[in-house]
Formats: sequence, structure tokens, C-alpha cells
Amino acid sequence: MDDVEVVEARSLRVVLEAEEARVDIAIDLAFGSSAAAARRSLAPCLTVLRLVSGDLRVDRASSHL
Repeated sequence: MDDVEVVEARSLRVVLEAEEARVDIAIDLAFGSSAAAARRSLAPCLTVLRLVSGDLRVDRASSHL
């Protein structure tokens, strides 16, 4: 089996913020982590959020630095 790059928990910051009838979840990934590794690592979590929420929308933003 090939080694699969994963994102370590210490390289992530997750912020949940209530906005009226919704919850915004911001996930910040430390510099140096690959986007592909982040998608693989977060895929199971995003799948659960999609199933639970029914109307999950995922937006991607690049770093502002």
C-alpha cells in the first residue's frame, strides 16, 4: 500500500460560529500542508456534515498572507 499523506491535527484550526439559522465552520490549514492531503483527511468529516445538514456548502479560499 502506498503511503498516504495526511494532515496532522496540530496543523488545523477549526472555528464554528453560529449565524442565525446556520453554523459557519472555518477550517484553516497550516502553511506547508497540501490541499490534496487536507481533502483526503477531511473527507470523512465533510461526508458526515453533508449527511447531517442536508444543505452543506463548501467554499475554498486561499491564504490571505
